[in-house]
This record gives sequence, structure tokens and C-alpha cells, in this order.
Amino acid sequence: MTKDPSAIFEVDIIGHEVIEKHVEYTVQCNQSGRIWTVKRRYRDFEQLNGELEPLGVNLELPPKKFFGNTNEEFITDRQVKLQDFLRRVSCHPFLFSSPTAAQFFELSEECLRNYENNILFAARNNPTYRLKRLWHACGWRYYKMHAELTDSEPHNENDYVLTWMSYGPDAHSTDLRKRAAITNECFKFLKGLPSNYFVKNVLAMADERGVHTISHKLKKGNMRDFTFMVSPKDSFLKKYRLGTVNSVFNDVYMIKEMTFFTRQLIEIIKVFDSIDYPFYNFHCGNIVLSTNGSISLMDYEFALTGHSNSDREALKRSKAKTVQEMRIFHLGATIYEFLTGSITVPYPEDMDELYEYFPKEFRQILALIFGPGAQMPTTDQLLSLPLFRDCVTVPVLDGLTFQIPKHVQNYFKEMCARIERRLEEERSELRLAKERAKVQMHLFSDAEKQRRRNIIQEHLKKMETK
Repeated sequence: MTKDPSAIFEVDIIGHEVIEKHVEYTVQCNQSGRIWTVKRRYRDFEQLNGELEPLGVNLELPPKKFFGNTNEEFITDRQVKLQDFLRRVSCHPFLFSSPTAAQFFELSEECLRNYENNILFAARNNPTYRLKRLWHACGWRYYKMHAELTDSEPHNENDYVLTWMSYGPDAHSTDLRKRAAITNECFKFLKGLPSNYFVKNVLAMADERGVHTISHKLKKGNMRDFTFMVSPKDSFLKKYRLGTVNSVFNDVYMIKEMTFFTRQLIEIIKVFDSIDYPFYNFHCGNIVLSTNGSISLMDYEFALTGHSNSDREALKRSKAKTVQEMRIFHLGATIYEFLTGSITVPYPEDMDELYEYFPKEFRQILALIFGPGAQMPTTDQLLSLPLFRDCVTVPVLDGLTFQIPKHVQNYFKEMCARIERRLEEERSELRLAKERAKVQMHLFSDAEKQRRRNIIQEHLKKMETK
């Protein structure tokens, strides 16, 4: 993918046609400069709403009508309401990047079935394992797929998870073989990361189509699964229903544990800073809680696919400029998820009104990350906060050295540069859009209209006197 599939996009119903007593609506989509149309009937809208409804967002689909549904006045009114429905769907990646919505909008130029074939190919290409089942829709994006594997030997009963993901815009390359080769070299290096903070996969492999990993199946899933008390294999939209959970960590007895988790995440950030690794998307969905109370990071290999995360719009409005600062931003987003259980990140400018609801111990660190200021705080500045004064943890970098092959380190730096460049380009587009909206608001304001009327009237008076 050369374009970001998680980018917010515009959708407009530009027409309709009555075909055999059914109405077919023409939907025009515009995402990252790509414009295309799809034709859909009401039952398609109804199916889409049914699939997205479990997330807990009221999308306000207009009700079904059995008689008179080809009346032109009714069709026109319904088209307006369906337009509003689609705009609500297209406002967040959790909704429009789901497999069902991706099929509805035909988001991918590559058929979704090809992605399913890719994960099946990866499963068959590893004869040590046997495919048990595909985990349909257990993630929020259609271009990352999961399956459950087991040992091919009947006397073994170990279960594994196969995860496959396509390449994204920050990993774009015209030489597909070269990209796969350097990605595999990177995986060899990543195997040497300290196991106390990084989940070790059984296999991490890249080919020309994407990246896949095989990991041991976690009985309780990731920290987000633990918080919501759900099974990892279930549908993402059903597992993490919005507004139905308060974080189990937002408790006076859990402050020390949360502080300990945050302290460990900072150590992981320091590791990535030291090797220029292009990972920044921390969230509770890629953190694993161990039995001894410590945490470790999973899915960090998929940073090399070059995809954005679901909170891209919030990131664009933050003060983060470098990948290092983007890691700090997502540290703040993860703390926010610890405290609230919310899987969506508010825009930084909206955080001011939320601080008073957080435990007082965490208000300072969140204000430093999300509050106004020229720069993001550094890891050293964060560690100097009173929050970590009594938090004891062994810094992972103490006595640890990394022997990074030069070509691997160069690739890490190249990817970081692409990530930073694309973020700045998107910010420029956002600033331009805001300026246009401001100008339009001014031009069509009552005061401006009256000013122009006064100028015209004054001009006409002068013409009359002549």
C-alpha cells in the first residue's frame, strides 16, 4: 500500500437509480487523493450497520420501509439520512477499517480475499504447524489477519497464533525482494532484544506480500483483553465495546502497579531510542501482563510494515515531530488507556478538561505529554518526576550493548525518516484545511456579508450622484 488505509476519508452519495423495485445508491469515496464509486442497496447499509453496531456507536441508520420505498420524495429523504450514516462510519478507523466496512467501501485496491490467501499461504508454508481456524475480525483493520495454529504432531497440544500484515506507506519500495530481504535481516537482529521486556515469537518472516509471525497463544490475551475480560479470538467490535468498561487499573490500590508498568514502558522506549527502531504505537493491545506483575511488548516486529495506528488524527494534532517523540505521545495514550479503559485517544487540546478526573499521581506526566509546549518531554525528564521516585525497576540498558549490522541500522533510520516526513506532510495538509475552513467561515459570516452589501450600496450611491 502506498496510501494510508487508516486515513479519514470523505464519502458522498451522488445519485440513485431504481432497478427492479429496488433503489441502488451511488457512493463516491475519496481517500488520500484516490477517488472511486461503489453502488449499494439499502440492505447493504443495513448489513454494515449490523456489523458495526456492537462497538456501541449509534450510527443512526434510517429505518427499513416495506411499502412506498421507490417514491421519489421518500428516496430523496432517505438518501440524505444514508449520507449522514456513512459520514459517521467514515469518521474513525475502528469503523471504516473493519473487514465488513472495507468490503462495503471497497477500500483496498487489492481484493480482501488476497489477504486471506496470504495468511493461508503462510500457514501452509510452515509444515510444523496445522491450521485450526481463522480468527475473523479479531483486530480492527482488514489488512492485519490472525489465525490459530497447533502442532502438526498429534502428541503435541501446543497452540499458536499466526499474524499476517501487509506493507504500508512508510515501508513503500519499488524493489519488493530487497524490502523483504532487509526486513528479514532486521528480524534476525530483533531476536537479540532482552526477553524480559520483549515477547519472543517462534517465527518472524517477511516476503514480498507482507510480514507474518507465529507466537505462542496467550491464555488471557493482551492487557486490553485482560481489562475487558474477553477472549483474544473474538470480534474486535464486540470485545472492546465503547463506554462499557472502567479500567481495572483506575483504583487507589493499583496506582503502584500502574506506575511500575509506565516505568517499564519507558525502559522499552529507551531501548528503541538507542537503536533508532521505527516502533512508536504503544497501546494496551500490544502489552502482555506476566504472572509476576511485569509487562512485555508484543507485535513490535510489525513496525517494519510501515502502517499508521488508529489514533493518527490525535497524533497529527500533538507536538510530536520525531519518532522518539511519537513514542512519548503513545506512552501518554497508553497511560490514558490504563486510567480510563478507553481504546480511543482524545485530541491533545481536549485533555485539559479531563485531568481532574485522573488520579493526582498521573496528572503531571499527562500534562507534560499532552499539554501546550514546544517539545515533548524526554525519557530522562519523565524519570525525574515524583511519580517514579519510589518505583524500583532494573533499567534494561544497564550493561547492555547492541551489535547492530550497519545495513540494519541504516534501514531503521530510513524508515524513521519516512515516518517523520509523512507526519509533517499530513500536518501541512491539516493546517491548510483549517485555514481554508477559517476563510470560508469568514466569507460566509453575516458580518462579512453585511460588509460587502455596504460596499456595494456605497458604490451605487456614488454612481447615482454622478
